Amino acid sequence: MNKYKIILGEVLVFVFLLLIAALISSSNKVEEISNFGSDEIILSQSLSDRVLMLDGEWDFYWGKLLVGDELEKVTPDTQIKVPSVWNSDGYSGSGAATYRKTLFFDDAPGMLALRIPHLSTAYEVYANGERVSSAGIVSENVDEMTPEYKRSIAVFNVDKKKLDIVVQVSNKDYARGGFWYTPFIGSHERVISKVTLRIIIEAILVGILLVMFLNLVYVYFLDRNHSYVIQLAGMYFFGAIRTSTTGEYILQKIIPGISMLTLVRLEYISMLLGPTFFVLFVLGLLKVKGKGHFDKIVIAVTTLFFVSILILPIGEFTRFVALYEVYVVLIMLSLIKSTIRFNSKL
Repeated sequence: MNKYKIILGEVLVFVFLLLIAALISSSNKVEEISNFGSDEIILSQSLSDRVLMLDGEWDFYWGKLLVGDELEKVTPDTQIKVPSVWNSDGYSGSGAATYRKTLFFDDAPGMLALRIPHLSTAYEVYANGERVSSAGIVSENVDEMTPEYKRSIAVFNVDKKKLDIVVQVSNKDYARGGFWYTPFIGSHERVISKVTLRIIIEAILVGILLVMFLNLVYVYFLDRNHSYVIQLAGMYFFGAIRTSTTGEYILQKIIPGISMLTLVRLEYISMLLGPTFFVLFVLGLLKVKGKGHFDKIVIAVTTLFFVSILILPIGEFTRFVALYEVYVVLIMLSLIKSTIRFNSKL
């Protein structure tokens, strides 16, 4: 069995399938409007064929869950960027807050759909004072809140030239609170189209990765002398898990009852194990042994992080995301160094 032919074949099939996904994406892409000014007048007609990305600055009220007339009686604590967790602005991960964004139109836009991403980790959404969506139970007292991972599409009628969007968020379980992704608004057809396209692309990617994983497992059982094959399979498998636990979180669609804790643990485990299997694959393929038994060090440290994710509460292991990311970068840099040293000896 020629190992280079196996790898070349895997790469060519992977690239071919990615090109198919890219073609689907480009042919069905929904136009976006973003970075509009807070006082900018939005053309209602423009939302019929595109979506408005609600990124940028939002009014932010820390420690308060407000709606309607309550918002007129207080001043925002600050303007906060969306998407971004509120920890980035110096607030504690555990707490409650209200976000507010006001849109002005040239004419009443009528029926609109608002795509609400996962927020950390419970929310209620109001459009001109009317509650249109929620996830979990929000509370200013975080001990009384109930977390829930949920993305939703709220459909409502706007019969005036002003739309006041208010999002109440509570968080205790996760290390970081607030928006991770950008919400967007538009006609129901366009919002559904954009969300569906995202789901299709991610499903294709997950499918590609799982097919490659199963193919390599089959190849490994035909000839078990090459451990690098199963290591490459592991990289594909955890790549599929990572893809399905981020973005549109399609794993929730495959397993509707999956718990938030399981979903987050899978996300973090795949973030670690995907790169780890890649490093072990390259070392095995090239038979590179870095100084100080680099491969054994990688396995030991990854195992330590893996166990911490399994046994620690969600609010604890998610605090170390920066440490996990630095670790991944370091092992990648070490791998590059080892590979260069290997090539210099050829």
